[in-house]
Amino acid sequence: MTRTQQHPLQTVLENRIAIIDGRWHDDSHLRDDERTSAETVPERDQGSQEQRRPLQPDAAAMICDIHRRFLDAGADIIETNTFGATSITQSEFFVDDPRERGGRKDPEFYQKIIDDKFLNDLAFEINETSARQCREWADRVANATGRQRFVAGPWALDRVSLELARCR
Repeated sequence: MTRTQQHPLQTVLENRIAIIDGRWHDDSHLRDDERTSAETVPERDQGSQEQRRPLQPDAAAMICDIHRRFLDAGADIIETNTFGATSITQSEFFVDDPRERGGRKDPEFYQKIIDDKFLNDLAFEINETSARQCREWADRVANATGRQRFVAGPWALDRVSLELARCR
């Protein structure tokens, strides 16, 4: 009888408690305050800027440093922090809100968002870039310490998902 090989994370979980990285929001905002960028981002676009950080070279270095610090502190799993990297969430920053003109965000509105190539491509790029950054740091620290590290997607719901859940 052939036994299917077990995933390395399953082995870790059978032997000890695995540690996942901590809160990102506070740390990344503290880092933003430290940055001396001359760029001023309109308040409406601040959330979108936060989600597009992996695509911005100076911000990507900050994100990688946060990953490194969590891994150096002993995290087994780091997350991509891309909870807003979906076409629906990005639509909050790139699509006019029909409610501002007395309309609704009905199923037809959301279907257009889901089918929007620009928003889908942007969400894909944010997720892929962030996953690559996580994997790079997980591998660097694993090679230095001899202990395998893992990468996970986001662990939080975005604001739009929470609003939709509240409607049920």
